[in-house]
Amino acid sequence: MEIKGLYEKISEQNFTLKRVLGNSAAPGAIIEQTKNILYNNIDAIEEALKYAVDAEKNIQVLEVELQNAEDELDALSKAKKATGKKKPAEGVGE
Repeated sequence: MEIKGLYEKISEQNFTLKRVLGNSAAPGAIIEQTKNILYNNIDAIEEALKYAVDAEKNIQVLEVELQNAEDELDALSKAKKATGKKKPAEGVGE
């Protein structure tokens, strides 16, 4: 099952479960249905969560790289302003 489809299925079931738990004295059937959905899709859920964890790690690495690039750009800009020199256009003087 595609991750988006799994997400939608679980989200809809969660909404139904919460609605039934709030309005019903006997939510047993919905609870069983929810258990079945989770049980039948446990491998896909695990895969999706692993993907999310990996994505979170990649985002952290990219944030550090972006901050480093911004710091480097800022340092270069300050150095350029301090020297008062302008970078010649590419291809000029070659």
